[in-house]
Amino acid sequence: MMAETTLEARPVVTRPRRPAASVRHPILASKITAPGVPDWAVQRPRITKLIAEGVRWCPLTVVTGPPGAGKTMALALWTAAEPGTVAWVSLDEYDNRPGVFWSHVVAALRLSGTGMVAARTFLIDEEGFEPCAS
Repeated sequence: MMAETTLEARPVVTRPRRPAASVRHPILASKITAPGVPDWAVQRPRITKLIAEGVRWCPLTVVTGPPGAGKTMALALWTAAEPGTVAWVSLDEYDNRPGVFWSHVVAALRLSGTGMVAARTFLIDEEGFEPCAS
């Protein structure tokens, strides 16, 4: 006769893995790269100068305005004219969740080479930043 063996089921404790920001929120290069200036672009030296002066006093520049007002072209002209580092983020209605927004900002800063994000790697979720174990 064979002895019966009873196996006890042990509870398995697992922590769900959270995907890295680049996997969770893929980022299009066009969202974090300044557009080129086409040959037909009309130079706007007064606007370019105003943007340049504003950036000297405040390193973060946000440009708002109605569709078709020339925001992108004005900034593209300024980026082409001004030497220096630019972290570019283009936003639309799908970028209004914190995880998506900050993924784009971090990717733009990394691409620009500012070194502002190089000190620590972050996972980004819908609530904000969570430092990764290094």
